[in-house]
Amino acid sequence: MYTGSVVFVDQDNVLSIIRLAHDFGIDPLKEECGDLLGQKVNDENMLFMLDVVDKYTVNRLNSACGFYLAEHFTDMLESSPDRLYSLKVSTWAEMLKSDHLQIRSEELLFEAVLKFAYQLPDQSHHKPGDASKEALALMLPQIRFNFLNPKYLANNVEEDEKLQEIPIVHQLVHQCYRWKMYPKSKTLFPTTPRKGFQRFDPDHCNTSLIKLSDDGETATLTGSGWQNVRCVCPFSEKYSYCEFKVHAGTNLMLGVVDGDVSRNSHAGQYANGWTYYSPGQVYHSGTIPATGQAYNAGDRVGVYIDFENSKVVFYRNGTMSISTTGLPKTGEFYPVACFSSTSSSVSIIPHAPLPDDIQDKKEKEKEKEK
Repeated sequence: MYTGSVVFVDQDNVLSIIRLAHDFGIDPLKEECGDLLGQKVNDENMLFMLDVVDKYTVNRLNSACGFYLAEHFTDMLESSPDRLYSLKVSTWAEMLKSDHLQIRSEELLFEAVLKFAYQLPDQSHHKPGDASKEALALMLPQIRFNFLNPKYLANNVEEDEKLQEIPIVHQLVHQCYRWKMYPKSKTLFPTTPRKGFQRFDPDHCNTSLIKLSDDGETATLTGSGWQNVRCVCPFSEKYSYCEFKVHAGTNLMLGVVDGDVSRNSHAGQYANGWTYYSPGQVYHSGTIPATGQAYNAGDRVGVYIDFENSKVVFYRNGTMSISTTGLPKTGEFYPVACFSSTSSSVSIIPHAPLPDDIQDKKEKEKEKEK
């Protein structure tokens, strides 16, 4: 209460201290306890933790629950949607704020938000539909509108009569269109991509020669000569693996680029590019530091950044093929696809499962931490 330091809280007494701190109005102590509990959130205790949040208004624990739910959102949406839709609006709002929310596309997240809001029961003092409108007014500013497909934005947002009754929707749509013309403009919604949310970036390719699918997951070369397209989200310690699916083409390079390179090229010819060529060679700075297996249409090509060892590892159909070292310790590494033959086509696989050797490594690291 007087020093602001906490040395007496542990797993055995944390709940008792939360209750006392709540009763005596010592919010900083209550939130410190919330941090401790937040480190222990898992599937089994999630509902209990949310009950603690509800009883004692522990904001940091609510944020921790929201973060956990964000990381497991797709799994819950597929395996236990009723549980997800039974959560409180405030928990959904915390979840939507997270850069780590796992979802295949922002469109699917938008639809899940609508479904959640429209099933909320109206209280006696509400007019019909008011509970849904209030929830959407709180949650929609957390949707990354700039990552909604333009056709989806026009057909599913602007044409939705229910949504048009919510004043903030008009503002969000207007700001989205303005942002697309001037990306430095201010918006109510976050404009950065969610971590691990992969799709090809139309702002980082020559769209007159590379055609992207509406969902941004597939890139096809319509011209000839080397062209490349970068993905929207960089690798990170937490999201260090991505996977491509080759649909067509015999002259491709798939890999990683630190920052950006010229669109009319293959990234492997530059000092900040490391690409895996379809005949099997790795290209970096115009040289061939290593050679592995060739890959063809129908194959999956994985790219893994080993940040600890400054290494990039390439996989073919889930099995390690080749690796090379020399990545800078500091850098912003993006997945990149490069093509030179007409009609070459590649997809980025959202949330691809980790190869077995990476999964085993991560599990061993978790055991050491325990």
